[in-house]
Amino acid sequence: MFRRLLPLLLISSSLDAATVWAFGEPGITSVSFSKVAFSDWTLTENQDLVSTSVAITRQNLKGIYNANVDAGTQLLNGTAADVAGTLWAFEGLNGNPGSGSFGGAANHAALSFNNWGRAVEGSPPSSVGVPGVLYLVAEDVYLDIIFDGWGGAGSGGTFSYTRAAAVPEPAAALPWVAAAVLACRRRRIRR
Repeated sequence: MFRRLLPLLLISSSLDAATVWAFGEPGITSVSFSKVAFSDWTLTENQDLVSTSVAITRQNLKGIYNANVDAGTQLLNGTAADVAGTLWAFEGLNGNPGSGSFGGAANHAALSFNNWGRAVEGSPPSSVGVPGVLYLVAEDVYLDIIFDGWGGAGSGGTFSYTRAAAVPEPAAALPWVAAAVLACRRRRIRR
């Protein structure tokens, strides 16, 4: 009987496994995002589309938010800022291990996750240069992230980070390649 149950146990446990995008792992690349001072946060070029449900941006003041869900009214310093559909952990902040024992996304099970405002302990500049993990709740994905910059008051909402992302499968890129080839052919024919 146990032999018949073992495949079912293996299948169910693999279905529950989260996806991990960790810097330096095969099939993982780095994506850098930066919002320029006073740029229009409602435009998609000023949002990082991390997944189908999460697009991170920032208005000219306050914290980051998910443009797919939020209105952008997140507060800091006393009121917890939330980026809908995400949870966060940073090395040495909010009770997480520090000095190299953090482990990043690969160590997600041992980390303490919270909404973004609490994860940075109400001070976004404290996360600059600090390894972090972003959890995409709907997709069940843990990914490495590190903030490279955070503009304070009067900065026009600048911020930047580098995050891990899965390298697209060649089949996913095929429609884009085909469209580019067709566009080039059309230009040659018209000349």
